[in-house]
Amino acid sequence: MKFFALVALSMLSVGSVQAAESAATMYFIKLYSATCLKSGANVLKLREILQAQRLPKVTEHEAAPFLKGNPGVVWAATAPFGTYAIVSRDDGLCAVIAQKADAKELDTVFSSFIERIPEKLPYKVVKTSDEVRDRAHYRSYQVDTPNDSTAFHIALTTSDQESIQAMATYARTTPSAP
Repeated sequence: MKFFALVALSMLSVGSVQAAESAATMYFIKLYSATCLKSGANVLKLREILQAQRLPKVTEHEAAPFLKGNPGVVWAATAPFGTYAIVSRDDGLCAVIAQKADAKELDTVFSSFIERIPEKLPYKVVKTSDEVRDRAHYRSYQVDTPNDSTAFHIALTTSDQESIQAMATYARTTPSAP
């Protein structure tokens, strides 16, 4: 479907950011684009992508906190900027999780990405929350695709906690009523 290619291209075309952690932010965004967005919420395609990248799977015990009781697989990625987990749940949800991230910068880059989704792919903000609950900020978008009964849920959660500071998710969903 053209949608996946356009979304991934939009994500990768986000201009570089000038802050000190720009490389870390762009690595996170590119990892999210190359895995979650590229797979289009197709579990088998995502797992093929991750196997082709030769990323190591984590043990069931290490995966448990990321899967939260849902069946799936978790891979690990390391970069000079930190450690990342790529979650592939059997229900199609994909997530990229960063141990370290600049929340403000990621929020800016993600917002820029949403603004670049082409007009023929209408989107709407499903939920925007600035409330701090467990020191986390959650922003999510539903992207409705034209002439299709499918929508996509894209979310970014950021936190100032030391264990996990960012999580971007992508999942297929049903469009909400207008």
